[in-house]
Amino acid sequence: MTIALIGAFLATPAQASQFEKTWKFAVLLDGSEIGYHTFRVTGDETEKRVSSEAQFDVKFLFINAFRYRHVNDERWINDCLYELDASTDSNGKRFEINGEATPAGFVVEANSREDQLPQCVMTFAYWNPDFLREERLLNPQSGEY
Repeated sequence: MTIALIGAFLATPAQASQFEKTWKFAVLLDGSEIGYHTFRVTGDETEKRVSSEAQFDVKFLFINAFRYRHVNDERWINDCLYELDASTDSNGKRFEINGEATPAGFVVEANSREDQLPQCVMTFAYWNPDFLREERLLNPQSGEY
C-alpha cells in the first residue's frame, strides 16, 4: 500500500509585509485519490496563522473501510508555536489537542493529559523548512512530542 501527496502551491499577492500562501495536496493510495490535505498560512515575518484540513476516505468493496478528518489552527510568533487548536477523527478515534505558550514553556492538553514542553516548539510545519532541523516536533493529531 502506497500513500502519496500530490500538491500545488498558491500565493496571493498582499501588502508588502503581509502574505497568504496555500498548499493543496491530493492524497493518493495505490494511485487512486482518497482525499486531500490543505495548508493555509497568513501573516507577516513575525506572526503567522496556519490552518490545516485533511480528509481521507478509503473504500473497499463499496464500504468505507477508513475515514480520517483533521482540522488544525495554529498561531506562530517568531517561528515558535504560540497557540494550537486541533481536532481529529481517525476512523472513530477522536483526539482534541489544545496548547499555548506560557512564561514557563508551551503547555499542551491532549485528551485530558497535560504536558509542559520547552518554550519554543514546532509542529510538522511543512510550510517552514526550518522544521527539518528540529530534533523533536509536536504532533498536532496526538499531542505527542
